Amino acid sequence: MNKTISIVIPIYNEEYILRELINKLGSSVRELPFSFELVFINDGSCDNSLNILLDISNEDRRVRIIDLSRNFGHQQAISAGIDHVDSDAVILMDADMEDDPEDLPLLINKWQEGYDVVYAVRKSRKVSVLKNACFHLFHSLNKFFSDVPVENAGIFGIMDRKVINEIKRLKEKSRYIPGLRSWVGFKQTSVVLERGKRYDAKSRVHFSKLINLACNSYFGFSKKPIRLASFFGFLFSFVSFIAALFVVIFQLVFRFRVSGWASLATILLFVSSMQFICIGVMGEYIGRIFDEVKDRPLYVVRGVYGKK
Repeated sequence: MNKTISIVIPIYNEEYILRELINKLGSSVRELPFSFELVFINDGSCDNSLNILLDISNEDRRVRIIDLSRNFGHQQAISAGIDHVDSDAVILMDADMEDDPEDLPLLINKWQEGYDVVYAVRKSRKVSVLKNACFHLFHSLNKFFSDVPVENAGIFGIMDRKVINEIKRLKEKSRYIPGLRSWVGFKQTSVVLERGKRYDAKSRVHFSKLINLACNSYFGFSKKPIRLASFFGFLFSFVSFIAALFVVIFQLVFRFRVSGWASLATILLFVSSMQFICIGVMGEYIGRIFDEVKDRPLYVVRGVYGKK
């Protein structure tokens, strides 16, 4: 019996690319000795994406649709797809053509070699210089902060059933899937690929959501940010003690009165700003505790369509 592979694709307002994407996916896996299903998670699209997928699913038995009740976010949509598949392996990818369907055989071949996780590492990105610099900064900070090895990789990759089972057990609300994939361990490897160009050059993920995703990674897999806050607290306490000691010595020994309101105000502003930064870091952790305590579901499913 052929092994089964589910290709999980979250979508949000992608009506213009869906038919082309499905055709390319079909072409890239046609010669492979596996049974494939295409699982699309409609993350609250407000265009015609759902209707197009429903039409396609009537024609193609491989297509299934998980329709969420509203837009819950990229990582939550991926989690919904993971929760609704039971195949031997799962491929995660985006619908925007930056993840090239023609690269799927490379990932699958590595999985056949015995690797439990195979993820794509991007050689380059076809985005603006500013956005590319932001991604590079994010991954550099991610490697510094994270307590688990996190590579310069997004969601594009394949995971074995045993890995999916472990990820499904993780119920945290502030999710960063590549980090969870790395955290569960098992035998992992990477494949270096060229990142494609988005078909319409218009990202569906706003900058604020990217910042939130970065924070989920930084604060979800490390205690370093709050330890840095403590470190700066001790550092400034030591510096202030030394400064106060010098002031007393100059005053009593050398009879030199230390003055200058501008330098004092600058120091106060700097220390105050650091205090607010440290409070903000603690607030990020507290906010995540608040989300966990509420224990709301990651997503709400409005409907499931297509043959299973």
